Amino acid sequence: MALSFVVMLGFLQQAIAKINDPRLASNATRYSIFDTVLAAFSVFFMQCESFLEHQRQIHSRCGL
Repeated sequence: MALSFVVMLGFLQQAIAKINDPRLASNATRYSIFDTVLAAFSVFFMQCESFLEHQRQIHSRCGL
């Protein structure tokens, strides 16, 4: 099996699904552990400090 982004993301999602959320229910638990870990992964994958910086880099590459 080739290691494509979709396959890698599937492995990551399976691993995240096994993580127990130790937080108690409150207003502070607005986002799930699943969403939080995927958001953190996206920062490393895009290699940008923010989504806005990522958009700026895309525009500069495309000459927009």
